[in-house]
Amino acid sequence: MFLSLIISSALVTADYYLPGTFLHRFLDANFIETFAGLVGFNIAAVIFISGQLFILEERSGRSDSFMSTKTEIKHNSYFLLASFVVSLVLLLLRPDLGTDVGLLDNKMYYLLSVTVIAIFSLALFAIYEILRAVFAIGYFPSAANKS
Repeated sequence: MFLSLIISSALVTADYYLPGTFLHRFLDANFIETFAGLVGFNIAAVIFISGQLFILEERSGRSDSFMSTKTEIKHNSYFLLASFVVSLVLLLLRPDLGTDVGLLDNKMYYLLSVTVIAIFSLALFAIYEILRAVFAIGYFPSAANKS
């Protein structure tokens, strides 16, 4: 969490001081669509993966073979959904960037931008955790031998 806040603060500060306005435009116009696409694809993948886990458990005859994998996938999926909703709310609460774009004059705007980017980076880490849990399936020897 701390690392994501530091990185997102650096990104917002760099966007403020550098001549481009990509981050500002991205948060205003494309962030929700991008985040919704990531969440949607990952939830669909989680549903497919859960089905495959149940098949592997049925073949092996042990119903608790992937308990930690399923728990990790479930927690990260819930986190993805919650982070999407929180990001949406934060972007709705973020005030307009006025005519004076000074950093100190628009503290709330930049603070909410940092928070949204930090949540997005944590959501990307949750996607990584889901993938890591899925790759743990490949190390299940009795299911591989029975197929």
